[in-house]
Amino acid sequence: MKRILFISLSLLLILGFSNQAFADNLTIKWQNPEKYTDVKSATESQKRYEKRVIDELTEHFEQLAKQLPVNTTLKVKVSNVDLAGNIEYVGVNRIRVMKDIHGPTISLTYTLIDNTKEVLLMGEEKVRSRDYLQRTSNRYKNDFLAYEKNMLTKWFSTTFIN
Repeated sequence: MKRILFISLSLLLILGFSNQAFADNLTIKWQNPEKYTDVKSATESQKRYEKRVIDELTEHFEQLAKQLPVNTTLKVKVSNVDLAGNIEYVGVNRIRVMKDIHGPTISLTYTLIDNTKEVLLMGEEKVRSRDYLQRTSNRYKNDFLAYEKNMLTKWFSTTFIN
């Protein structure tokens, strides 16, 4: 009984702390997130903030993947994230300041395959939004990572839907 409990807990720990997420038609790998250009927290613990960013973006990718054709799978590997804005000190406080020059950027590779494992589409992208302050959708206006979600939605639609 102890052995079964130990194995179960070990599997939960391994799966729970993996930098890889799986949905029905999406596999996403977050490659070396500790080395990303800017996933810096202004107010909360850095580790907790990084996890929150990855979880939120993973969930967004999962929502986007629901638009893919039936019997296809999207594999994404994220190699870098640079969130919108820049962390600056205001007095003794740190805040994320949004300026035109600090648009969000996410570097990734992707492969879209069908159920026979045939590659339908593949590429390497540096998804960026330089005009993010002027073109934010009301859809994500109050969301955490609104600029990044808006950017990814536009890229996804252009790349896989249109």
